[in-house]
Amino acid sequence: MKYTLSPAWPVVLGVILVTAGLLLHRSGGRPMLFGALALWGMGTVALLLGLALTLPPEQCVPLVRTLMALVVLAALAFGALLGWVAVNNDSRISGEPKTLVVLGANLWNHEPSPILMERLECAADYLNAHPETNVVVTGGMGDDEPISEASCMARVLEERGVAAERILLEEAATNTFENLKNTKKLLEERGESTENLLVVSSSAHLARVRLLARRNGLRISTLSAPMPGGSSYKLYFCLRECAALVKSFLLDRG
Repeated sequence: MKYTLSPAWPVVLGVILVTAGLLLHRSGGRPMLFGALALWGMGTVALLLGLALTLPPEQCVPLVRTLMALVVLAALAFGALLGWVAVNNDSRISGEPKTLVVLGANLWNHEPSPILMERLECAADYLNAHPETNVVVTGGMGDDEPISEASCMARVLEERGVAAERILLEEAATNTFENLKNTKKLLEERGESTENLLVVSSSAHLARVRLLARRNGLRISTLSAPMPGGSSYKLYFCLRECAALVKSFLLDRG
């Protein structure tokens, strides 16, 4: 007996996925945005499939084939982005950078999140080995954060032996593009060089950091901080960065 897929099932699935995305974003805030976007994307595909199944066969079949082709192309593009993240996750230091820049990440109450702590440990090791190097800590205060990321980062670096006079705070940035843009402006206002900054961030973040540095007219070196947590979290962060690369390429401009 021939079985025909009812258009109701894709529509129900689409509504469930879109609703799950809304709930995830509402409960998790900014950190869960990219997970929510993935759910919304899958929900949209399901809804379009349901719509296609309501059409006459001569219209339904080409539309479904087109939809499936777009899904395959999106998967291939996402795979390419994942490869780009993977091959750009290493430290690349040229010359002798005079200023280190530590990019902010979420706080857990008044303390660094694990991902931010890894960046700070990496930065502290470098700064203690290069006492002539100053540092900019950059990160504002999120809606769910009691203090600015930069002030927390400065405190942690001081606790690890970095003198306060070596630390500059940039407390307005809310994303990676603003981290780099505001740091450049801060150093220029102080009459300090922005040539060959050494930027510290998580390994999976560095592909996007290099893209946005070029967009801000910066020539940077990079110092790769380890990713915390298990394999599932590392995979989540890499997938999140793939989506963030698309967003940054399209939207993060001067």
